[in-house]
Amino acid sequence: FLRSARATLVGVMGVPLCIIVAFLGLLLAGRTVNVISLAGIAFAIGMTLDNSIVVLESIALERRRGASRLRAAVDGVRQVWPAVFASTATTILVFIPVMFVEEEAGQLYSDVAIAISAAILASMLVAITVLPAAAARLTLGREGAVPTSRPRLRDKTLQGVAWLLATGGRRVGCVVLVVAASSLAVITLTPAAEYLPEGEEPKVFALMSAPPGYNLDAMAEIAEEVRTALLPYVDADPD
Repeated sequence: FLRSARATLVGVMGVPLCIIVAFLGLLLAGRTVNVISLAGIAFAIGMTLDNSIVVLESIALERRRGASRLRAAVDGVRQVWPAVFASTATTILVFIPVMFVEEEAGQLYSDVAIAISAAILASMLVAITVLPAAAARLTLGREGAVPTSRPRLRDKTLQGVAWLLATGGRRVGCVVLVVAASSLAVITLTPAAEYLPEGEEPKVFALMSAPPGYNLDAMAEIAEEVRTALLPYVDADPD
């Protein structure tokens, strides 16, 4: 159904609503909009589409079975809402403990947890209320027909899967190959890790203590001499 532009637009119509709810969640929690909270909202954008895709797929399946638009919307949501609720609850439960951590990690990531939790909760509500209402009024792709585009590619794929699953040795070999390739990719492609990214702008902090009796003009002259002597090293290449 995602090959239909109208169905795709129906699926993404909930993204702006979820972003607004994420900002409202930060406001209700007394948090500010900062780099960390914006990162959480950015992470949540892709996650908000999951519930919409599941619900729309169920509705489109009911339409292909011959149900009316209204009946397909009702039955489609009824069949998948427990799974959507369980998935949403699992995601939120993962982030709830982070909100109550009082140490440095909690201060850094609590904004991310609040933004993602609010957006995911809103995506569930949108998926089971707004999207079915829109699907009941609009046509989602080629209703009443099973897509048959590229049957040769589909048949080749099914034949390949059947060949892999034909014997136990092939199944074990496929699993071993996937695990080995994944491990090699993780080892070779994982970038270096650090606690926080280093800033790009060089900074120098200095504190000068003068003997008693020095006036401000003399201290300013000494500070300017020190600054002039150290300035060439500020932007110098560390290598």
